[in-house]
Amino acid sequence: MNKSITLRKYARILMLFTFTLVICLELLYMIWLKAYSFPGLAIPLLLMWLTTLAGHIALRRTLAKNPGNFTRTFMVSTTVKLFLYLAYMVGYLWFYREYAVPFLLTFVSAYFLFGIFDVVSTLIFLKNEKPNSNQ
Repeated sequence: MNKSITLRKYARILMLFTFTLVICLELLYMIWLKAYSFPGLAIPLLLMWLTTLAGHIALRRTLAKNPGNFTRTFMVSTTVKLFLYLAYMVGYLWFYREYAVPFLLTFVSAYFLFGIFDVVSTLIFLKNEKPNSNQ
C-alpha cells in the first residue's frame, strides 16, 4: 500500500496549519495582547504558506526527475524563502516602525513553526515516497 501524500492533501494540511496559526494569533492579540496588535497579521503567514507550498512542489518535481538533486533543491528553496522573508520583514519594518517588536516576535515564531512543519513534512514525504529505481 502506497502511503504517499498527494499534493492536494499536502496543500490542505498546510492550509489547515496556516489557518489554525492565524486564528490562534488573532485570538492571542485580541484577548491578551491588545496593546501589541499590529496591522496585517495574516499577510506574513499567507506568504509563508505560499512559499512553503511552492518549495514543496519544487521538491516533488526534483524527486520525480532527478533524486540526486533533491538536497540541492531543498537548500535552494530554503535560501530563497529566507531572502523573501527578509525582504518582507525589512519592507514591513520600514513602513511600520512603531510595530517592530510585536511584528518581529510574531514573524520569527511563525518562521520557526513553518520551518519545523516543512522539515517534518519533507521527512514524511521522503519516507513514504520511493525514488526512481533507474539511478
